[in-house]
Amino acid sequence: MIHRLFVLLNVLVAVSFLLSGIDDLFVDLYYWLRRLYRTLFLRHQIRRVKEADLASIPEKWAAIWIPAWHEQDVIDKMLLNTLDSLNYHNYDIFVGTYPNDEATQLAVESVRERYCQVHKIVCPHPGPTNKADCLNWVFQGMLLAEQEQGIRYEIVMLHDSEDVVHPLELKLFNWLIPRKDMVQLPVIPLAMPARYWTAGTYLDEFAENHSKDLLVRERLGSVIPSAGVGTGLSRAVLDELASARSNQLFNVNSLTEDYELGFALLPLKRRGILAQFPVLRTQTVIRGLWPRRQELRQVREQVAVREFFPDRFRLAVR
Repeated sequence: MIHRLFVLLNVLVAVSFLLSGIDDLFVDLYYWLRRLYRTLFLRHQIRRVKEADLASIPEKWAAIWIPAWHEQDVIDKMLLNTLDSLNYHNYDIFVGTYPNDEATQLAVESVRERYCQVHKIVCPHPGPTNKADCLNWVFQGMLLAEQEQGIRYEIVMLHDSEDVVHPLELKLFNWLIPRKDMVQLPVIPLAMPARYWTAGTYLDEFAENHSKDLLVRERLGSVIPSAGVGTGLSRAVLDELASARSNQLFNVNSLTEDYELGFALLPLKRRGILAQFPVLRTQTVIRGLWPRRQELRQVREQVAVREFFPDRFRLAVR
């Protein structure tokens, strides 16, 4: 009896692996056949995006939302790097904090005192709550800032306190929105030495998902889940969601509010895209040791979000 039960369990596991493998095989075949077709037949029709193309579009006002709870060690550095890196003018940053997290508030305040583009939003109740609740209050803070400043944010960008932004990300969103309702940038974990197996697993997973799987899902007309970072939304989508959800953009009953956001677009008949856009841009490089000289070169690089992911198993599980 035990032997038969053991065999049955093995058969069920084998069938499960087979079905999962067929699903992965379909994604792989679709991706590579599509890539082969584009290479053979559409190579000369595909227009490469240049930095000048992005710069030719008048800048719409953009808002960057960052939820923060006990992020005092990194939030000020992230804000300063973002302010220094972004090649964009018409944007503000809204950081959601909590009344019982004074250390994070002080770190944000140290940057806000020097840069008027940074706005500190304090949630009305103590933390920690979930990310959805914090972002909902950031939304209310943005609406208040609009009334005070007499502007309207047409693009909203989601980030976390450990993100490394690309200089052209807002230019790319400005170029794509509102033609697209939701735009997800690839999220690429920063590389770490091979001995960090946990971080390497994250690197492999995101490379698979954000270069292949999400692209296939988009082409099949399926849901593009938000990664929670590197997600750009049009203001029309925000207004429609706010109207349908009593101003609660994000579901506070969900711990995966970013994933759920992608599904929320389906009833609204709106779609998202994965923005795999290598952009040709000009960089200044230093050549030689003595004399040192500056040279301009054109590079094609992916507009993506970079960040460090947990490098220890316990942190990853948490």
